[in-house]
Amino acid sequence: MSHLDRDTPSIESQSRNMTIIWGALIASLFAYLMVLCFTLEAGDIPSDEDLELVGLLTKIFLAVAVLEVFAIFWLRRNFSRKVTNRKFASPHQVQNNYFTLGLIVWSLAEGIAIYGFILSLLAIDLFYFLAFAAPALLVMLATPPRLRAVMDDYERSGDMPEEVTPPSSQQSTDDEDFESDEIW
Repeated sequence: MSHLDRDTPSIESQSRNMTIIWGALIASLFAYLMVLCFTLEAGDIPSDEDLELVGLLTKIFLAVAVLEVFAIFWLRRNFSRKVTNRKFASPHQVQNNYFTLGLIVWSLAEGIAIYGFILSLLAIDLFYFLAFAAPALLVMLATPPRLRAVMDDYERSGDMPEEVTPPSSQQSTDDEDFESDEIW
């Protein structure tokens, strides 16, 4: 039994763990909403400084959130290409990398909602949270854990014929002498 065999949970176990994490992160969006509903006092008015900060932060957070959404889908597409092109050494490596990818993607999506949470606290207005939490929730729902499907894609990609490469020329050159570890 190799080191990877001992440390890599079964696909079913890993899939269950990913689903629990994904579900907990989605639930946390609703927990943020509840905290804001109980924290924000009707009639409170933010200071002019806070409103100025909210205006600046809204622009910054919006730009970062858009970049995060693009990064999320780029990371997933890049991973998918690596799976179908057999860039991973083993199924265990695919499984472990997919787990890590899920954590990264869902954390980035969660961050988008947190931007809205911060803005809502500063502006004393629930609108900001809802405006950021809605796309965060959509991203979370668009990226559920699908470990079994990824592993099936990896297995199917192994059935594809390997690329045939022409044999390298056997010409000897003086440059070959310099490839050794010897000091010349």
